[in-house]
Amino acid sequence: MASNDSTYKRRRSDLPTYRRRRRRRRSGGHLRGLKIVIAIIVFLIIGTLAGAVGAGIAMTRNLPTLGELQHHQKVEQTSVIYDSRGTPIAELHGVENRTVIKSSGIPQIMKDATVASEDQRFYQHHGVDFQGIARAFYADIRSGRVVQGASTITEQYVKNAYVGSERSITRKVREAVLAWQLEGKWSKDKILTAYLNIVYYGHGAYGVEAAALTYFHIHARQLNLAQASLLVAVSKLPTDYDPVLYPKVVQKVRSEVLDKMANRGYITQAKAAAAKSKDLAV
Repeated sequence: MASNDSTYKRRRSDLPTYRRRRRRRRSGGHLRGLKIVIAIIVFLIIGTLAGAVGAGIAMTRNLPTLGELQHHQKVEQTSVIYDSRGTPIAELHGVENRTVIKSSGIPQIMKDATVASEDQRFYQHHGVDFQGIARAFYADIRSGRVVQGASTITEQYVKNAYVGSERSITRKVREAVLAWQLEGKWSKDKILTAYLNIVYYGHGAYGVEAAALTYFHIHARQLNLAQASLLVAVSKLPTDYDPVLYPKVVQKVRSEVLDKMANRGYITQAKAAAAKSKDLAV
């Protein structure tokens, strides 16, 4: 009986040790499993990064150099015929009616209207607006459809002048890379001037000078606030926002442009209201 009691007591005393060993084996198994999971995650991250880098290299292969970009784009311009006294008597142009002008020929109000409407962080970003991308992504997720774009003025210029408008990830990557490089070489004013000389405003008018002449029979330097904001509104969707065919629609979009200018401090609310009250007069 005593022997059985002592055996029972030994077994009882060995029980905590057995449990500790069992716990250690379990914890050791959990630790090994955790290490395997971490290793798999690290491997996936490295693989994803390597794939992204490889894809980026493939997409940007054969990109033009900035030197080629700067010397590219002998944009089509309208030819002017003068008489013997130097008076212009006729104009000849193909599909694109365009007259390239210098920055000094574009009023500040036109530049401000374009930046306020198209790229409010133009003077802060370096060609690619990551904050704008995040904002547009969030807005699109909330609405369940694409409601905001994130292309900067620099990217739009690169697309129009060089890359083309093909809808693909490759084109977007190339566009962003070139925009980033271009920002390191050109001033903001040079980029904005180049953009305003190439953007389409409808009715065959490419560039702000041709647009001013087409819609108002004046030079770009003579544009007032109401006219400049109208041209910016038209440039968003030149076919759908044709001021000749859809004046009420364009008037509404022009008001939105003026509101953005006022909200971002380019003009006062009073000036915005006064410009809104004016007829389109195209």
